[in-house]
Amino acid sequence: MSKYLLATLLLLLSAPLAAEEDYKTPANMSPEDRRDLMAASDAYESCVREELNERAADIDDPRALADAAMAACSKMLTTMAEEMAADNYHPDFSNYYIGKVKNRVANDAVRQAMVFASQKQSQSAE
Repeated sequence: MSKYLLATLLLLLSAPLAAEEDYKTPANMSPEDRRDLMAASDAYESCVREELNERAADIDDPRALADAAMAACSKMLTTMAEEMAADNYHPDFSNYYIGKVKNRVANDAVRQAMVFASQKQSQSAE
């Protein structure tokens, strides 16, 4: 009886460990997986850049401009998270990667929005 109990206990304890190994992580991603992630993050960055360009004339505050551009493209991050979950990426990696992409694009968007604001200011001073 104790052999069966021990075997059952080992099986129950090893199941979460086996499931953990099935997730995609940077260590076991294929080059195609990396290209897909880069393409999705590049598409998000392009969307934010386009939104910045379209809204720059209407919004004077750089942070508000960056926020509006990012909000317009936020569905792309949600889609990226859903696709990563469907492709069995580890949730911690998915959260880290999407957060990293979002932060990088946010910093770039604020920087670009500040450039637009300074250009507007210099044009109005002329």
